Amino acid sequence: MERISKSLGGGRSPWKWVAGGLLLLLLMQASYIVRDGTVGVLVTFGKFSDSVKEPGIHFKVPLVQSVLVQDVKMQTANYRGSKDLPDESGIVNKPAITVMDNKNLPIGIEMSVQYTPDRLEMPTMLRTLGINYFEKKINPIVRSITRDVVGQYEAETIAVERQKIGTELKTRLAREFDAIPFILNDVVLRNIQLPRTVQNKILQVQEAKQEEERLKMAEKQAEVQKRIQIIEARREAEKRVIAARAEAEQRVIAARAEAEKITVQSRATADANKRVSASLTPLLVKQHMIERWDGSYPKTMLAPDANVLFSLPSGK
Repeated sequence: MERISKSLGGGRSPWKWVAGGLLLLLLMQASYIVRDGTVGVLVTFGKFSDSVKEPGIHFKVPLVQSVLVQDVKMQTANYRGSKDLPDESGIVNKPAITVMDNKNLPIGIEMSVQYTPDRLEMPTMLRTLGINYFEKKINPIVRSITRDVVGQYEAETIAVERQKIGTELKTRLAREFDAIPFILNDVVLRNIQLPRTVQNKILQVQEAKQEEERLKMAEKQAEVQKRIQIIEARREAEKRVIAARAEAEQRVIAARAEAEKITVQSRATADANKRVSASLTPLLVKQHMIERWDGSYPKTMLAPDANVLFSLPSGK
């Protein structure tokens, strides 16, 4: 029996092995790890501590304290479609928000809201809102603000005022988030679901505007064409005037040249006659008369003192 006892326990009691195992288990339960993007909140006998545990290894009192690890990374709430979809890590999927416009027409708003929990306020958040803080605080605020902002518009004008609505939603939600332990990162208005009747009316208005723009464009083109024709007509008239002026100037130049030619010729003739007259003498004249006389006498003679013409007898 002594040999059996030594082989089983080496001379030690089995209760010591049990106590050692329990002590090791307690030591393992006394440590815990907080990962990046999360914080740990210690709970002592059901009471949340006032501070958070940052990422790293920490210790707690086994059987007395527990730790609640919460995600403090940026969270996204998507509002789209017509029914709830399964949530993902850090993403909550909700149906589109239905809003009644100022004429009680239903409008579906699809949007995304991104927010980050305040890590230092996590104990207060858990103490006042609990773990499901999205359904208790974030979701009601988003739906209420969306209904207030969009509900003041008419369904026909919402598509036109989309940018203005998106800006107002972001401003109003940022104001609300300042009062709660969350940081609003972004608000994106993704789609506006309008009733079929409103869509048809908007389509008709758009088609009418397009037709009006087409007519205006056609009128502008006709006006431009008319102006082009007027400009071309003016250019043709200017060309004709310039051609007429050039032709008239050519005629004036030709007339002046002809006049100068005649003047030069007249001056040359006069100078020649003058030289000829200067060269003639009575003897030279008589010589020319003698040289050109054919031996016949004149048949008529004019009396020197009366205007009487005498006929002379023929003869040599």
